[in-house]
Amino acid sequence: MSVVQSSRVHYRKSQQAATAGAARTIVGVILLALASPAFADDSPENAAGPAGVVAYPASFYEEFRPGSARDMIDRTPGFAIQGGEDVRGYAGSSGNVLIDGARPATKSVPLEQQLQRIPASSVERIEIIRSGTPGVEMLGQTMLANIVRKQNSTASKSAQAVGKFYGNGFVGKVVRGETSWRGSDLAVEGQGMLRTDLTTDSGSGEIVRGRPAGFDVGSLRTRAVNDILQLNGAAEHRGSYGLLRLNVAGERKDTDRADDIALRLSTGSSATERVAINQRDMTGEFGAEHVRQVTPALSLKLLGLARNKSQDQKSNSATSTGTQLASGDFTTNESIARAVLRWEIRNGLTLEGGAEAAFNSLDARSTLTTNGLVVNLPSANVRVEERRAEGFATATWRWSTAYSVESGLRLETSTIKQSGAIQKEKTLTFPKPRLLLSWSSAGMQARLRLERTVGQLNFNDFAASSELDLGTVNAGNANLEPERAWLAEIGLERRFGKGGAITASISRARVEKIVDLVPVSGVFDAPGNIGSGTRTEAKLGVTLPLESIGVTGAQLRVNGTWRNSQVDDPVTGARRRISLERPFEGELFLTKSLPRWRSAAGLEGGFGYRETAYRINEIRTTYEAPLWKAYWDWTPRTDLLLRLQCENFSDRLRARERTVFAGSRAVGVPTLQEHREARLSRIYMLRVRKIF
Repeated sequence: MSVVQSSRVHYRKSQQAATAGAARTIVGVILLALASPAFADDSPENAAGPAGVVAYPASFYEEFRPGSARDMIDRTPGFAIQGGEDVRGYAGSSGNVLIDGARPATKSVPLEQQLQRIPASSVERIEIIRSGTPGVEMLGQTMLANIVRKQNSTASKSAQAVGKFYGNGFVGKVVRGETSWRGSDLAVEGQGMLRTDLTTDSGSGEIVRGRPAGFDVGSLRTRAVNDILQLNGAAEHRGSYGLLRLNVAGERKDTDRADDIALRLSTGSSATERVAINQRDMTGEFGAEHVRQVTPALSLKLLGLARNKSQDQKSNSATSTGTQLASGDFTTNESIARAVLRWEIRNGLTLEGGAEAAFNSLDARSTLTTNGLVVNLPSANVRVEERRAEGFATATWRWSTAYSVESGLRLETSTIKQSGAIQKEKTLTFPKPRLLLSWSSAGMQARLRLERTVGQLNFNDFAASSELDLGTVNAGNANLEPERAWLAEIGLERRFGKGGAITASISRARVEKIVDLVPVSGVFDAPGNIGSGTRTEAKLGVTLPLESIGVTGAQLRVNGTWRNSQVDDPVTGARRRISLERPFEGELFLTKSLPRWRSAAGLEGGFGYRETAYRINEIRTTYEAPLWKAYWDWTPRTDLLLRLQCENFSDRLRARERTVFAGSRAVGVPTLQEHREARLSRIYMLRVRKIF
């Protein structure tokens, strides 16, 4: 067996073991939940509140000793936080968490950070809002979590310091401060953070390259450091004019990455390779939202948001075949205006209508030189502008406590204009109907969703870019169009016992204009449309209180997502999975309260993933093994929280396989088979959080 084959066998066995282990874990949790004698209907359904709402009071979370609303959300049964996507527009980027019934007017501040600004002591309850609930703007979500804060005046300040000690000698540092003040009419929150840390794709390992002439074997070391400065804040005021919310955010992120490889060549000689990347990202944002109750049944919501983001990247590589220099300068601007009018009619009927307008722009400049010669990149210098408008109308009717229906139509039109190396303009219009039927009864809900979806284009796909650490050059594609699909989904939810929940869904989509990788100019790859196909996705979430097996104060949560897709390869014509689509992803959380020691202990982590990209002359697969962490939280005083944590105690493996062909994959002969794998070093962490 060759060196490459031996490495690949070990790599695939690791994949299979991780996948099988994740499957056994999830199946075991399901069987334990179904066999639990606590499978009785004493769930915290809020019978006094709106139908379709489940409420968990602050007392439910006390045994887990949460410090912020983020800690509480992480322990909410049957719910997994989704931070929204980094897409243009507001609806698709809003996530699935509300704060006092509203989404913050921001896209730059992650939901996790917004929730960290809210101390747990100021939270009255967390509501799980199901689809079909009157008076709630779901924005395409089937389940929302609503953080309901106490109405009394509160003030809180906290500071947090984190030290992360890596097995390779690196020391990461995080310093964060938060302040929150809430009065009868005015509330203010703020957060600042400084962070210096390694990224999770850092590590050391080995590399094997098989060529017709023999094998090159060696070691590799990847070190990627992020330096991040973040400042964000929010304020809201309630007066006779209604409610006004303001958000402001800024971030600077510097990334320094170096890949070093030392090789023993098949000829017996030695060689070294190095790739260095320096990148700075700057983001600034301001958002405002005004909510006014025009009449007891009629409300108006106005939102405005402006965001600017710039990225400056410089990279270089030196190998035995020569040197490369690359640079990229990308600046994007986004402005959004949105208005929503909601009319709550009697008998559980709510009508909602509105419009959203947006202007987006991208200015991109890219260069690449190889051995001193300039490489002509398609769409290297471009400006892209988009003017987009969307009108929408939705009707939600809950005609009984058990049944509800939501139907709506969105009509989107956008004009995309490209100037620079390529002059092009096109207008696209898409109707997006949606129908959602739901049935609820005593802690259980079933849902059926039928919807026409349209994906968002990534502006950076219109411009060329170089990734020297991956050996990849992506050309820009001026002909790119968004994916669209007809989607059908069935969802089930069951809540039981004291904090138990099972949620499951399966969806099937017929997808048109699938965005994948296509050949451009016969030399480069670029994001492009490769035709029609199918996509199937199944999700399962289980939250299980372990009192049923005699373990008090313990909670087990497991979430998993399975995906399958089919599309015709544009190079070979064969049927395959869509590029970079992960067949399985999942995570596990196990928490145990230790009240005698004023503590809580936990184990959590992800099950890893695998993804494959199909390029003109290359097949590339990346695999990441599970990453686990165990921690102990200690609260010696109510205003002091300590955490000791061991992260990556399993020495997570990250691997990449490449098969490169001479010519296209359809007719070419493999000329290179590369296997590289590295392990992230173990991390020990100490966190101190002081509340003032």
